[in-house]
Amino acid sequence: MRTAAAGRPSQTSWATCSSFSRSGRRFRKRSESLRAPAVLYREQSLVSKLLRDLLTTDYAAIRIDNGVEHRRALEFIERVMR
Repeated sequence: MRTAAAGRPSQTSWATCSSFSRSGRRFRKRSESLRAPAVLYREQSLVSKLLRDLLTTDYAAIRIDNGVEHRRALEFIERVMR
């Protein structure tokens, strides 16, 4: 688990574990179809990193003034909340 999970609700930790598990399956499947060396994963953006590492229930709203980044943020949050 990431150290960023410290102090967060257990539901959040389970959602993170589930997300990591899905990512691991995608990485494994992708690695089977690519020739080494190959990129299996790349962070989408700085916004995604910030959401992953810093987003807590202390935030009531987030403003993103870029349409592409906004869409990515929504996709990230939806993926993590599964």
